[in-house]
Amino acid sequence: MCKINGRKLSELRMERGLSRSDLATKIGMSKSSIEKYETGAANPSDKVADRICMILKVNRGEIEIHDVGYNFMDQRSKTVDKYRAQKGFHRYSTPEETEKMISNECKESDEKVKSEIKSAFNVSV
Repeated sequence: MCKINGRKLSELRMERGLSRSDLATKIGMSKSSIEKYETGAANPSDKVADRICMILKVNRGEIEIHDVGYNFMDQRSKTVDKYRAQKGFHRYSTPEETEKMISNECKESDEKVKSEIKSAFNVSV
């Protein structure tokens, strides 16, 4: 699939003096397909995008939409968020909440160690 800028496709087609029907006929598709590409309702296959570019005599980059802001970590982030939701985590902690959580963990750990020592030696510490 090739994401294309429908408005740009429409402009280029009209600059060349072609109707949607003309372009569709030259590509071997229906007029409604061209309409869908121009309105953004659908995207052409790579092969069709290449044919469109050949007929309009433009480089594919002129009609293609590039996701400049795409981050390959997006999918990973979604997976992490899904896992966190399943485990009961709903958001990231603030620095203050993190510090409090660590402090509480340390206190609990200290108390656990003290109770283990107390029970091991059976004396008061």
